[in-house]
Amino acid sequence: MGKKALDREKQPDVTAGVLQEGVRAFLVLGETMSFQEAAARLGKSQPAVSRSVAALEADLSVELLDRSVRPVRLTPEGRALREFLKGEHARLSHLLTGLRSENAVRQPLRIGICESLSWSFSSALAQEAKSGFSSMTILVGASYSLLAQMDAGDLDMLFCSNPFVNRNDLAFHFVFEEPMVLVFPKGAPLASGEAPGWHDLQTCGLPYVRCAKMNATTAEEQKNMSEQGFVFPSRLVVNENALLLQFVARGLGWGVTKPATLAQHSELAREVRVFPVPGAQMMRRASVVTKAGADPRCAERVAGVLKAVYVRDVVPEELKIIPWIRGLVGTEDSARRSGSPRPARAERHS
Repeated sequence: MGKKALDREKQPDVTAGVLQEGVRAFLVLGETMSFQEAAARLGKSQPAVSRSVAALEADLSVELLDRSVRPVRLTPEGRALREFLKGEHARLSHLLTGLRSENAVRQPLRIGICESLSWSFSSALAQEAKSGFSSMTILVGASYSLLAQMDAGDLDMLFCSNPFVNRNDLAFHFVFEEPMVLVFPKGAPLASGEAPGWHDLQTCGLPYVRCAKMNATTAEEQKNMSEQGFVFPSRLVVNENALLLQFVARGLGWGVTKPATLAQHSELAREVRVFPVPGAQMMRRASVVTKAGADPRCAERVAGVLKAVYVRDVVPEELKIIPWIRGLVGTEDSARRSGSPRPARAERHS
């Protein structure tokens, strides 16, 4: 059997539930001219295929097969009917494939969104993507907790900034990238009065407030500090970025957060000073994450909606609070764009 015949056997016939059994049997038999091969392709016995074709002939009151010869051959009436049905079958198959494809897009969407992105993106996603899905489940939580739910089959994708570097069974659909920023209480003095370095933070008299390790960027944050030779005892550990920001706004410590977090809590952002993170620039890369074997079309559709929301709604709010990050944020992967110079004085002016 040739490669094309094998490929045909592998492809399911989308018209199977529409065409009369005798018509299907006749089309396959007209192609193979073998009851044995037609039966194998249809997954039926040879007598069943023979009965189906005979029933069609009886319905039409026309002989479609010349059974007096071996192998059987089509009668003139059979050839005419086969040519007509071939064209109709192709059009029907194309129509049904299109309908199935359209219906496949309207599948349920089950997505987990990390807390630092939830307020800025959840409602916009629900509003702008609702026509493309039959239903939506949007859960908010820490990245690793959401990943566990995806592993358990309760979520189809995540929108978060954790790279999950120890997992090679995941696929990432890039949405945006932005720098991490340092937040410091407005009323607390700084020795230099300028953007603080790690040594300034060690001697400022305020504790380091960090998110728990389930938070997406905490590990990268602490790795960066350690590489620079600075260790800060964490006297305040929280499980939400909003709570971290609230503690800093009330003068209870300093911390590291994201521009998107400041944008979605603008009332708290007005109560803090914002600086670049000392040393090497720390970037937060947000992506839609799925299992590696998942159909990428749904994730790309969601990522496209989220990119549009980020550019239209989130970036303008970020720039109102931290104008010096202009050029450091965007939906273009930093691997494909040149870096922007770091500002000499980066404190937010109120």
